[in-house]
Amino acid sequence: MNFKLNQQIFSELYLNNEIEVFVKRLDLIDPFISGNKLFKLKHNVDRALLEKKNMLITFGGAFSNHILATAAYAKKKNIDCLAIVRGEEYFELNPLLTLAKKYGMKFCFVSRKEYAKRNDNNYVSELIRKYKKAFIVPEGGNNKLGVLGAEEILEKQDKSFDYIICPIGTGATLSGIVNSSNRSQKVIGINCINDTKDINKNISQKTNKNNWEIINEFNFGGFAKFDNVLTEYLKKFKLNNKITLDLNYTTKMFFGFEKLIERRYFQRKSKVLLIHTGGTYGNLGFNYLYDLDLPYESN
Repeated sequence: MNFKLNQQIFSELYLNNEIEVFVKRLDLIDPFISGNKLFKLKHNVDRALLEKKNMLITFGGAFSNHILATAAYAKKKNIDCLAIVRGEEYFELNPLLTLAKKYGMKFCFVSRKEYAKRNDNNYVSELIRKYKKAFIVPEGGNNKLGVLGAEEILEKQDKSFDYIICPIGTGATLSGIVNSSNRSQKVIGINCINDTKDINKNISQKTNKNNWEIINEFNFGGFAKFDNVLTEYLKKFKLNNKITLDLNYTTKMFFGFEKLIERRYFQRKSKVLLIHTGGTYGNLGFNYLYDLDLPYESN
């Protein structure tokens, strides 16, 4: 299956509102270098290799899909990697960090107070002084190179869609999609965390586009927050569409999308493309922490 295949999905809700709905299956790229992660990492890693760096350093929480994707991609490109991980080290690594370790990733566990400095220029400069041949990849790949990669998510065939929808974490993916969208298209970001203050700076000022909107009401309380309604929605979506969603991002995106349909947000006869940003192995973390039984493999 082509990992960029736009797969049409069907429901009575879509039919009744005369909306054609497609999913861009970026989750099928790779089990671990999943979804938008490849696009946000590729130019960062290429730059690191061009500059003859011997290590990637990146940041994330203990259940970060970005950390797992970085580990797998670094192994593929034969470069070492180190993750600065928010939170204390435990005797036993959780399932995502265990997978990352298998790819050769090393970890440095830091306090939340220190982790909060991850975007501070002085803190980053100290890391570079300590690891002289390292290349710094921000949390979630959220820099100009990450946005440049995200601009490659949309293809020529995607110009026919009236609406393009993606979940928001750091905002790099939304920024890239806005940059490469047509002005006639409406780009909608479903905020899955709480903080979206950096998005404006990554959207190209050259294009002067105002064809995008952030919707904040479907984050279920913020990053890694959920309830029984959301977990049941994920399972039902899997049953109906044979597509695995991750609990933190794509489940919230689809849940919010269908609520917007119920409110008549979309014009009839519209074509809508939702970006599946992968990260389904993140469900392993929720299963580990909360004794859930969420699916985690894409198919």
